Amino acid sequence: MSQQSPSLFALPGNNHSRKHILIMGAGMAGLSAAYELKLAGHHVTILPTHRRAHLHAA
Repeated sequence: MSQQSPSLFALPGNNHSRKHILIMGAGMAGLSAAYELKLAGHHVTILPTHRRAHLHAA
């Protein structure tokens, strides 16, 4: 019998493997990472890192 290696973006099999992940930065890399992590079933929070982020908060 051969074992299959897990896929990098495979959906988790149970709720215990799901994580709450904080991503610092809302640029292309941060948004892409958040998208892939969300597809994988994780809860994602994105925080902007630019200097004036507090001025744009509602």
